Amino acid sequence: MLEPKDLEMIAEIVERTVEPLKIDIAGLKSDVAELKSDVAELKSDVAELKSDMAELKADVAELKSDVEQLKTDVKKLEDRMTKLESRMTTLEGRMTSVELTLENETNKGINIIAEGHQDLDRKLNQALKIEEEKEILMLRVNYLESELCKVKTKLGEIA
Repeated sequence: MLEPKDLEMIAEIVERTVEPLKIDIAGLKSDVAELKSDVAELKSDVAELKSDMAELKADVAELKSDVEQLKTDVKKLEDRMTKLESRMTTLEGRMTSVELTLENETNKGINIIAEGHQDLDRKLNQALKIEEEKEILMLRVNYLESELCKVKTKLGEIA
């Protein structure tokens, strides 16, 4: 059996080793509780991240769809621009043709007609001048006939 002195010594050894262990275990329990809290918070954050990721994936899928639509629209616009450029080239050619026709044919024809009309205008002015002179002569003849009638009437009275 153990003596009381040995028992005291054992008790003292136990007290010296067990008390620090109890303190260490209490610290470990506190650390484990803190870790559990941190892990729970981390799980919550991960769940939130998963939710955000799912939302982000949906947004990216929508963006991809929009980009595809945009590509389709741009392709259509490019096709339309190509057609417009082709039509513009055709119109430019036609416009050049019309300008050349105006310059080389129509303008010359107008000049020729205008020169002919100038001659007609001169001839008309001459004809109008003759017509004017004719009217003046007719008025004079009419006046002279009237005077002659008066003279005849006076002669008839005298004779």
